[in-house]
Order: sequence, then C-alpha cells, then structure tokens
Amino acid sequence: MSDLRVTNLRGRTAGSAPTLPDGVVITGIATATTFSGNATGLSGTPNITVGIATATSFVGSGANLTGVISGVEVKSAGSSVGTGITNINFVGATATATGSASTITITVTASFNELDAALFS
Repeated sequence: MSDLRVTNLRGRTAGSAPTLPDGVVITGIATATTFSGNATGLSGTPNITVGIATATSFVGSGANLTGVISGVEVKSAGSSVGTGITNINFVGATATATGSASTITITVTASFNELDAALFS
C-alpha cells in the first residue's frame, strides 16, 4: 500500500471537486463547510451546532429542551402558591378572567359576608 501526501486535492478543472467513486476513509477530524445528503449511518457522538432550528411539529418527550415554559407560577397577593401548573380551574359565580396573550387577570369579587368577616374577625 502506498501513501499519497498532498496539501490540496482539487478537481481536474478549476472550480470542480474531485470524484471519489469508491468513497473515502478519514482518520482524525474532517471539516466541512457544507453538508448535503442523508446522515444515516453516522455514529459516535457528533457535536453539531445549529444557529436556529425551526420545526412545524415535534415528536418525543421534550425532556431535554431548554427555554420552553412547562407550566406557570400561581401567586396570591404576591406569594407563590404553586409552580409548574398547567391547568387552573376557578369555581364560583364571582370569579371572572380577563386579558390576552400571556397575561390573564382573575378577579374574585368578595360578597358582603366575606368583607364583614374580614373586618370583624
């Protein structure tokens, strides 16, 4: 077997890439400026950095995703009463909810009996 030591490997004509019809075996680090094709068969622990990934759907648990809200924190008079909550159910004729987007205000109107009990207890 022979060794071929070169600094640059170029195609026969300017701007063309060489063709390796039988493939190539690289020992060490391979650096590519672009990748095109199917990644099936890649093994090891690839370290791939992607600037922005956009998807129309996601499959899996999502357990290792970061920066994704998994619930909300509920406060009463500024004090936390729970975190990671995904379902809140207000019951009663005096509870109303208003708002839009990520901010919702829940208003519970006190009845005369509740105010009277707070004032005189």
